[in-house]
Amino acid sequence: MAEEINRDTRYEPAQLARHLPLMLIGGLGLLLLITLGGLALLYPSALHPRAEGPPEPPPPEPRLATDEMAELRQLRAEETQRLAGYGWVDRAQGLVHIPIEEAMRRIASQGIPTWPAR
Repeated sequence: MAEEINRDTRYEPAQLARHLPLMLIGGLGLLLLITLGGLALLYPSALHPRAEGPPEPPPPEPRLATDEMAELRQLRAEETQRLAGYGWVDRAQGLVHIPIEEAMRRIASQGIPTWPAR
C-alpha cells in the first residue's frame, strides 16, 4: 500500500536561509546610518566644534559648591585669623577688634563697666 502524501502539510526547514544573516546585518547597518543621520540633523553643532575663543565668563552668584571641604577649611581659616588678630571695625570712630583671647583676659580682670553688680 502506498503512502498518501498530503500536499497541504507544511514543514520547517532544518537550516536557516543563507541570505538571512546578511539581511540582518544589512538591516542593522541601515538602522545605524538612519539613526546617526537623524542625530546629525537634530544636533548639527555636535559635528562642528566651536572655535577656540575667549573663555566664557563664570555663571552669576550663587555658584554651586564643587569642593565643600576646601571651602569650609578656607572659611574656618578666615574666621580664625579674624578672631586671633587685630583690625579696624570703624576707623572713623576709632573702633578696633582685638584677639578673642586678649578680650577674654580683659573682661575677666576688669569686668564689664555697664554690667549690673550682684
